[in-house]
Amino acid sequence: MTTTKASPSSIQKSFNVAIVGGGITGATTAQTLLKSSINNSDSDCTYNNNMMINVHLYDQGQRGVGGRASHRRVESPPMDTITTMGSEKEQQPAKKLPMRWDHGCQFFRADTEKMQNLVQKWMEEDIVKKWEGKFMSSPAAAADAISPSPSPSSSTRTRRDFFGMPSMPPFYVGVDGMQSVPKGILDLAQKNSLERNDNESGGSISTLRVFTGTRVAQLEQNKKSKKWKLFGTSGTAAYHDTPESAIQKLKRKNGNQLPPVSCSDAVPETCEVEAEAEAGLEYDAVILTDVSSSFGAWHRASAGIPPQFAERVKSRVGARVPLLTAMIAFDTSSGITGIPFDASTFDHDVLWFASKNNSKPGINGNGTVNDDTNNTNGNGNIECWTLVSTPEYAMAKIEETPMQDPTTGSFIPQSPDYLTTVPGPDLLKAFQEELSNNYSDSIGDQFPNVVYMNAQRWGSAMPCHRQLRESSETRTVISGVPYDSGRQPLAPTQLEIDANINMEESSSFLHDEELMLYQAGDMMSSYTPGFESAALSGIDAAESLIRKLKRIEGMDA
Repeated sequence: MTTTKASPSSIQKSFNVAIVGGGITGATTAQTLLKSSINNSDSDCTYNNNMMINVHLYDQGQRGVGGRASHRRVESPPMDTITTMGSEKEQQPAKKLPMRWDHGCQFFRADTEKMQNLVQKWMEEDIVKKWEGKFMSSPAAAADAISPSPSPSSSTRTRRDFFGMPSMPPFYVGVDGMQSVPKGILDLAQKNSLERNDNESGGSISTLRVFTGTRVAQLEQNKKSKKWKLFGTSGTAAYHDTPESAIQKLKRKNGNQLPPVSCSDAVPETCEVEAEAEAGLEYDAVILTDVSSSFGAWHRASAGIPPQFAERVKSRVGARVPLLTAMIAFDTSSGITGIPFDASTFDHDVLWFASKNNSKPGINGNGTVNDDTNNTNGNGNIECWTLVSTPEYAMAKIEETPMQDPTTGSFIPQSPDYLTTVPGPDLLKAFQEELSNNYSDSIGDQFPNVVYMNAQRWGSAMPCHRQLRESSETRTVISGVPYDSGRQPLAPTQLEIDANINMEESSSFLHDEELMLYQAGDMMSSYTPGFESAALSGIDAAESLIRKLKRIEGMDA
């Protein structure tokens, strides 16, 4: 490989770009921006230092980057009972039980050529693998797949389609849980950036820093420079599930003012933070990847974006699809559970999908990584299952327990007490019903013991389909937020027609070139909702910004 290096004098300008959100959209955005400084070919690697982009990615996640591709690790169950079918018996687990769940996105697709090319590279870098297992549909859903009802809107096949599972493989997952996909992409992007910088002589190229546990709560534009300054908080005050009282206490401590986001105060996830504070740093552009950034200040994910841009984002979204997930662990020390599948869709009012995390590549029988040195309890002691609710059930629960206090207007974080007493048990009961009604021969007379149960609320799990507008019969407005449970096929990933989007503009993201603000993610995209749509949106938004920055510098776009 030959390398051509530009002299420092050839660097005309460096740009600072902030990315808000570290899910798959934020990861592909950052990866694409960093590639702007290097041109690859089969025979050589030519550095293009005419433009340098310094990328700072901020994510408020408590457990690191991931967003909806989050992964939960638990070492000791909080439950003091082991639940059986219709009964409970007191039994404290004898020792710590390592358990893991993908409790958001369960897998992803690669239907478009661009995504297929990406996945091939990710597989070569050992970030992604195919998930191959025993995939099923409940008998009712399977029967309807053979003879669907005449009306697509009422078809059980359409209602129970879960991103093409089980009939439209391949399905892909992260090698160490779904969270490892965005994290692996960011790790690789930073590694490549550091290696290229090490190879430079006197010059420098695009860099990436990732900061977790950091909430961007306000954007402020310098009227003179037109650049953006970010304000927010880090640590406990940034997390979604922190009680509102703790947030208000912090605000009072700071005189009800939000401090500038400082890299030195954030929690580094994939980089080392230099000692000097960078409070006061201004950004040439901001790319937002969490649609909740457009909410008002009451919401824990609000980024305080300009009202006119927020209104455009809300209009583009249309409505959201909420979901609830439950994390269940079964004790298998006395034998297998008898559940005859690794993943299945269901024809049930509460339960949409279930998957055994242990069946995914990289996670073995007790929830740990497939490495004998980490196998502390031996294979087969625990089966970790993720249960995904139907949108209809999630909408009903959000209406019963909204995310905004109707009196004070304050954000209501998800309470562990609520999650483990309402959605968790409801989803577990639905799973038990499906197994008992359809798979009793495999399960036997007694349902496997449950040693752990928790749940998660995803208020913006995905956008509704573009065909569903305000007149949709399945739309409900809760606390001023439109939700829609209407179903259309979620596979393959393809362009959905939306008359409200000017096709001369982007079909996968929203932007304001004068403000230098971008909103990316599948919530903005006209492609089928899901992980693939979100990943492509980040790439498209980054490429659009690169073209804009090149025009600023008078380069060829």
